[in-house]
Amino acid sequence: MAISHHVGLEIAEGEFRLAELRFTGGYPSVVRVDWCKTELNYGSHLLHEAPFDNNVAKSFIRDLTLLFRRTPVFSSSITISIPAHVPFLATIPLDPRLSPEAQKEHLRWEASELSSFDNETPLRVLSQELFATPEAHYHVVVGIPEKTIQFLITTCALLTLDVRVVDISHFTSEYAIQKMNVNTSHEVFAVLGMHQKYFTIGLYDHGNYRGFKTGAVTSRDQYLPQILHAIHELMSPFENIALQELFVYGPASTPSYIQTLQSLLNIDIIRPAPLEQLPLATNQVLPKTRTFSPDYFTSAIGAALRFES
Repeated sequence: MAISHHVGLEIAEGEFRLAELRFTGGYPSVVRVDWCKTELNYGSHLLHEAPFDNNVAKSFIRDLTLLFRRTPVFSSSITISIPAHVPFLATIPLDPRLSPEAQKEHLRWEASELSSFDNETPLRVLSQELFATPEAHYHVVVGIPEKTIQFLITTCALLTLDVRVVDISHFTSEYAIQKMNVNTSHEVFAVLGMHQKYFTIGLYDHGNYRGFKTGAVTSRDQYLPQILHAIHELMSPFENIALQELFVYGPASTPSYIQTLQSLLNIDIIRPAPLEQLPLATNQVLPKTRTFSPDYFTSAIGAALRFES
């Protein structure tokens, strides 16, 4: 029976989070999870300074090397997830009359014009169609500077790791939730990431991705109203569907917030717990230095699960 390993690394705000999975005949189990505080906050736009600032680059490489040297890694491949507010990320409508090549070129131009990056900064642009109306086809678009991706690839190569994918932490979390909750393919559900300074929401309708939104948190008092407004905006194009479940993860997803959301939405709210759902390959998976929330490694595990795709 074929056995393989894959590492997922989440570059979070002020932390690295790592998950290594073992795939035995295609079935995953957790070999190791680990984390470390970082000298600088790479889960911010500072990550894009690393290719140009030797001090930032050295700090990043030093922190990552220390994390990987604590325990041997069996994998030679890695998927990296970064916070949603670090790259350019938006939903963009396209004229359905454009050819596929013209659509790609238009998305590249939109990402370059709308992003906070300098217009001269080459971006790697990825997109996925969400839904279509007679007037437009809507795509979620991600733009990451090529220099940032090359820095991550080169740094991981120093650790003999081949970067397979650079993704967004929200999307790897969604992937983990879908892989571990088989009934989601038959339901209308959303995935909500609650962070201290921003939130992210993705909407699914019976296996089809229908929309994505992210927003900056203006104040604690407005956090939940902002989320409810974003959910309403995501649902508004679809008159015939109703939200059935909400998966909530992230450091700001406190029990009081979750309880309030449940009473306001009157639907099932689930907090993912991948370490409870996936089998453990060893008895020494969790570091002994702290207590972790159930969803702490969701994005890193989702990144590691991307090996299957």
